[in-house]
Amino acid sequence: MTKKQNQIIQHICTIPINTRVSVRLLATQLGVSQGTAYKALKKCEEMGLVRTAPRIGTIRIAAETEPIPSGEVVRDWMHAPPMLYCNDFVADYITAYGKYLPFRSYCVAVDESFRVQGSLSSEILFTSSPGTNVMGLISPDYKDVCFILEPGVTMSDAVQKFHCKQQSLAFIVENEILVGFLTVHDILRYTQKERKSFMSSQDSVLRGTVDDMYLSRLQEILQNASVLAEQKLSAVHCVLVQGQFNRLTKQAKPRQIDVEYTASVVGASICQIEVSLHDAGCVYDKITLLYTVD
Repeated sequence: MTKKQNQIIQHICTIPINTRVSVRLLATQLGVSQGTAYKALKKCEEMGLVRTAPRIGTIRIAAETEPIPSGEVVRDWMHAPPMLYCNDFVADYITAYGKYLPFRSYCVAVDESFRVQGSLSSEILFTSSPGTNVMGLISPDYKDVCFILEPGVTMSDAVQKFHCKQQSLAFIVENEILVGFLTVHDILRYTQKERKSFMSSQDSVLRGTVDDMYLSRLQEILQNASVLAEQKLSAVHCVLVQGQFNRLTKQAKPRQIDVEYTASVVGASICQIEVSLHDAGCVYDKITLLYTVD
């Protein structure tokens, strides 16, 4: 690798995550030939610093060794929108969004200034010819059918919205302009970031509020919840990525108490388990556990 290529790679490392990168721009900014910039960019792709997709372009991404975003709002976690417009083809939309669009969901369509023009049904996209221009497939209504978030929404709120809507893809829109998108994988990365603080504080939280009888059953409860998540997700093994304990009453628990589990799939490869501890007349504790496929 030449000295110039190494300098270009060092420059790319300083570019913010989710920023578009181009050969022409690198060559102009750094005063090198486009050929040299191209070779350095290909090396960065091998190193996992950038990702290139047809008609989307080259985007700076987080390498496996890089820390995940530290911000707490959607703007810090979202991806730059693909260069995909309302006069493009079905195949382009499926390439960009297909793996995040379940049947009977919707994606937004924008003009070349990224102003939202309407929505596209995944059902129509998946059943249309790949070479079909999407202009004639766009519905002007998008706010009621597309999963839309604003960039200032907190990630904790985004997690709840993903769960409630059971979607895998959210479009980030500000003043009618598409500024990015967020996927269920970003939600998982965020919950994994939060997992460390939850797991490190789990014992102190539970021991500070729960009696010995409950603690003796905690391992059994977590094991049963994990098995239930694996059944719901049809997975061999699931891992706990987030959990929250809520004590609903300060009344003393009777010796005989029932444990009830409720499982629901809330996104691609995500299962939420609600555990309720109760007797015939009162719910004492509730735990919400979030599992994903390992």
